[in-house]
Amino acid sequence: MNIRLRAGRLVALLATLSLAGGVVAAGSVTAPPAEAATTTIVKGAIAAAGEWQPGVKVRLMLRDPDSGDSYATIATTTTTTRGAFSFRPATVVKDGRYELWYDDPDLDLVAGWRIVEPVMGSTVTRNMTARVGSEITGRVGYANGAQPTHARVLVDGQVAEADGPTRGTADPEPVWPTEVAVGSDGRFTVKGLPRGKYRLTFTDTTHNFFDICHDGSREKVSEGDANPSCLHVPRLEVGIAQSASVPRRTFVDRSAQIIGRVTNAQGALVEGIAMIHRVGDPTEYARAYTTKGVWRAIDLPAGSWQVEVSPDDQARYRDRWFQDAATQSTAQTVTTTAGQKTTNRNVVVPRR
Repeated sequence: MNIRLRAGRLVALLATLSLAGGVVAAGSVTAPPAEAATTTIVKGAIAAAGEWQPGVKVRLMLRDPDSGDSYATIATTTTTTRGAFSFRPATVVKDGRYELWYDDPDLDLVAGWRIVEPVMGSTVTRNMTARVGSEITGRVGYANGAQPTHARVLVDGQVAEADGPTRGTADPEPVWPTEVAVGSDGRFTVKGLPRGKYRLTFTDTTHNFFDICHDGSREKVSEGDANPSCLHVPRLEVGIAQSASVPRRTFVDRSAQIIGRVTNAQGALVEGIAMIHRVGDPTEYARAYTTKGVWRAIDLPAGSWQVEVSPDDQARYRDRWFQDAATQSTAQTVTTTAGQKTTNRNVVVPRR
């Protein structure tokens, strides 16, 4: 990990820190004249691993006194080469609650915050110690060798309670990247992670490929979750300033289709549901509803499948497998190829 560190004795600088007050104040908050003062200064410095940290973004935040659950930015600045920051806000609300939020643009540090209470007409110094961030690395690719231009890594975290998982209360804001782009070679790095457990999902924004979990499995529908996800996968765990890696994962094309009709012995179309089962994997299947007796199973990966039809009118018709089989063991296999349609896989359902 390439962490920006600057030489300097932390203890000595804490004792002698003297900062200029000139910063750009952005988005001042209006307060009643009787509760305003213009002489307050808030300053300090940020260190990590015993070294001062330059180039870190610092925001002076005000908690909304009415709602109590949202924040307004009073001013923003960036730390100097010796990790120092200073605010001279144009307006300070009496008895208001303030916080200092810091974020490292290079993601070498874990984002964090500290409460500060400005004193009317006085200078308040609040130094902060940041944690060095952890990281997870890996690589994704496509079976056809194409560049993963549209690939993204989605990050779901469960941070250790002692490290403070969120900032703000109305809309909790994770202090780690929740989406990371993938390089042209398929490599990615998720940086700035606090100590905790994480689950990664690899997705393609074209939606032509199935999402992949970091253990290499496909997304599944879990109990209590209506949509496919990676909740079935154990999380990756990283400590403070640690690294973890994920083996290369390959996207599976989801562009194959199987199309067919459901009829009775006289050739009349029959409404119902077609279940498309992956051969050799009872956990993977697709459900296709008929429209005027025609069903279409889409977004399938290449492979071998068996088709089962269950008519809506169970009182008159029996279930049937393609092709005219009463059981799965005797059903004919349908082979799919990525990007192609397999048509005329018709099923005739017998009367009871």
